[in-house]
Amino acid sequence: MNRFGRYSLFIALFGLLLAGCDSASTNEPDATPPRVLPAEAFSLQTNLFNQNDAGKTSAGANFTAAALRVWPVSVIISANLIVPVAVTAAALQADPIQSGNTWIWNSTVVSDGHEVAFTLEGTVNGSSINWSMRVSYTDGQQTFDDFELYTAVTDFESQTGTWQLFYEIDGQRRNVLNADFVVTGEDEAAITYSVPNTADRDAGDSVMYQASGDERVFDWRQIAEGFDHLVVWDVATHAGSITATNFNNGDKACWDENLDNAACAN
Repeated sequence: MNRFGRYSLFIALFGLLLAGCDSASTNEPDATPPRVLPAEAFSLQTNLFNQNDAGKTSAGANFTAAALRVWPVSVIISANLIVPVAVTAAALQADPIQSGNTWIWNSTVVSDGHEVAFTLEGTVNGSSINWSMRVSYTDGQQTFDDFELYTAVTDFESQTGTWQLFYEIDGQRRNVLNADFVVTGEDEAAITYSVPNTADRDAGDSVMYQASGDERVFDWRQIAEGFDHLVVWDVATHAGSITATNFNNGDKACWDENLDNAACAN
């Protein structure tokens, strides 16, 4: 073999080695675990509309109309999210182990007086993370054994994504609530909770909750009734407004820091 032929063969073999190294490095799983979903993606802060937290036993009609919408709906949503919030917050404190492209968090936490064992798996899929939260616990009425409580898809930092919540109803695992979220901080979040179209009641209804500094927005949409209830308030001053299809002829109505009726600025 002439010198040029030997050099050509060497270059070809070197190229194959480089390609093999590149291929191996590409297929190696990332050594950095993805960020666990923020607990804020499963919560909404509407305590102002609980009269006990508001610190006042009476209020104007405008605030009362808002409270009669925000608080009951918040209670229903929050009741479904007690366990998801607890296990997700606990996962944030746990150290994961890695299995290929999947990171696994295992631990236990006490939620609503019940010990809950959980396994959270986050599988890297390109620039996204596919999540699965499985739980085992008994709540006094039902026993959940390695039950997949929620699934989710997020970016690597878990600041944006979607999740789907499941519970067992009449012996069947049912999708009970979904959400799209953007959470960049404790007071910077936008979450839209929606009832699946397969639900037995309130199918398609949604609540958009937004936090931006001191401002809070709660927009409840009832599909079957054709109603929209938009409530906006300031967590620092407690002043706010309601614009609802079935209140005040659909016109905006406001209250001040004392929760009394007030003229709207605009």
